[in-house]
Amino acid sequence: MTNRDTLAQLTQTLLGAQTPPGDQVAAAWALHDQLTDLVALTPMGDTERSGADFDPTHTSAGVAIAPYEAAMCLREHLRTRQFGLGLKHAIQRAQEQFPDERLRILYAGTGPFATLATLQLPFFAADELAFTFLDIHQTSTDATQRLYQSLGAQDYVERWVTADASTFVPDGTYHIIVAEVLQRGLTREPQVQVTRHLARYLKEGGSFVPEEITLDLAICDPRPIFMPAKDGELMQTVNEERLQLGRVFTLTAESAVAMETVDGQVPLGTIIVPEIPHPDMTMHIFTRVRTHGDLWLNEKDCSLNLVVPVDLFPTAKSGERLNVSYRIGDQPGLVVDRGQPMTAAAPSATENQTTEMKARI
Repeated sequence: MTNRDTLAQLTQTLLGAQTPPGDQVAAAWALHDQLTDLVALTPMGDTERSGADFDPTHTSAGVAIAPYEAAMCLREHLRTRQFGLGLKHAIQRAQEQFPDERLRILYAGTGPFATLATLQLPFFAADELAFTFLDIHQTSTDATQRLYQSLGAQDYVERWVTADASTFVPDGTYHIIVAEVLQRGLTREPQVQVTRHLARYLKEGGSFVPEEITLDLAICDPRPIFMPAKDGELMQTVNEERLQLGRVFTLTAESAVAMETVDGQVPLGTIIVPEIPHPDMTMHIFTRVRTHGDLWLNEKDCSLNLVVPVDLFPTAKSGERLNVSYRIGDQPGLVVDRGQPMTAAAPSATENQTTEMKARI
């Protein structure tokens, strides 16, 4: 069986509509191992943790994680599945929108596997797709070049670029732009700034993957309680009682282009904290990601959806009015503070919304 055959088999299992979750997990891990071998990346079990594979890059827009970390994301099977299917659906939609055109696709933050593009190889021919692979690490660029040579898939790639995605100037527009450079709560990594910059190079009628990322605030006690399951594994349960404070930030290609900043922050409005019934309940950020269409990553699906505590000291108190903004820069993330409210053209969380915050889910 050739490398392309193995790739196709594992991809069909990972993205298949009827594949059991356990088989999806196995396929994701096997795919990671196969691609690790093909690009000569440091294997997972190696005890050596130094060198180019492990070097992140700090930029003015956030941290570009190390190639090794980027490769490890493939093992989150549901994350990889939803993003892989999201790009597949975006391609199919673009083929309807732009018939008889070879689709130009910019993939920012490829990591060493260009995972989301590589998952498309069994479904589309090289004369249908023209990828530009963009990554800030030369190690990742070199790795994807080795990978596509070993797969005999160089014809899918229009161009390899080693550059910062938040400042890179493309040579034209694209039918699809892919940028998966994010962490939970849109912290640390430069997803917002990359989207703001690159969305301007999207063709009218084109798609950005992911299509939408939302941040919600809620007050809850997030502490997990671990209980031994019958099979000896640990089972996590969480107290689901929470006070919903509403959606405070939505990132799309359209909103990114229109986004305005004040002193390096995107003003989002103010919230009024409802009555907090228990002292262990504090404010947290919840992240949802829509890769394309109706393909979502929701709470607990993967590391992108883990709850993020709000950096506010002392913690929020009942009746307080708090200012909410998103910080742009080398330490991106949501900001909740007690400063003077910033002027916002269309605040996401308003005083009217907070009157209904006591509803529990």
